[in-house]
Amino acid sequence: MSDNSSLEFQGLMSGRYVIYSLLADVYLKPPVVRKICKIRDIGKTMMAESELNIDPEFVKAMCDLDAWYCRHNNELDNNELQTTLAREYTQLFSVGKFSIPDNASAYLSPQKLIKRKPWEQVRSFYRNFGVSTPAQQKFLDDSIGMELTFMSILAERAAMTDNKAEQEELVNGQFQFLVEHLLLWVDQLCQAVKNNSDTQGVFSSLTILMRSFLEFDMVCLDQLRNRGPA
Repeated sequence: MSDNSSLEFQGLMSGRYVIYSLLADVYLKPPVVRKICKIRDIGKTMMAESELNIDPEFVKAMCDLDAWYCRHNNELDNNELQTTLAREYTQLFSVGKFSIPDNASAYLSPQKLIKRKPWEQVRSFYRNFGVSTPAQQKFLDDSIGMELTFMSILAERAAMTDNKAEQEELVNGQFQFLVEHLLLWVDQLCQAVKNNSDTQGVFSSLTILMRSFLEFDMVCLDQLRNRGPA
């Protein structure tokens, strides 16, 4: 691999690590306002650079996110806005009549219960890449936050290694995890968030943007697999 190709690959993986970490944070804790602004910038970049047919739902989500930004542009550092985000997060994912499941088993298993086959499969996938999660962690291993975190871990590893075989393994692993796990249930999560979100809130837009990035990333990883990291 030439020095330029190596730097390009590492830069791509480093950027993807940052994006997946930002997206994971949305579902692991109430998002910080400034991080939402960074995710909005990512969405704008996707719209500007994508050669794919842009999903109208993604376009609408970006418009809604822009509208949210304009409404709150003068209060981005306001504690009250952060409190509002924390309340919306809690209502969606923690407590309340609008609380929705954030894990694959609850959407994909016939019983619609937690810790079913999707959970077992995800845990096996993690182990194959030497990733373990704390026994007493708050989130299930097949939760959206943990699955996005796993993608960030593999992207970071790919950015850190100069070994071509390891790079190929990590790229293939990320593509496989997207296709066999994340993308199998993210549509259902998007619909659940959309159905239960405040129309003035931000989580529906963020979740649709997240899904669009996963679809965009799948294409990018597939192209990378076909030509190799070099």
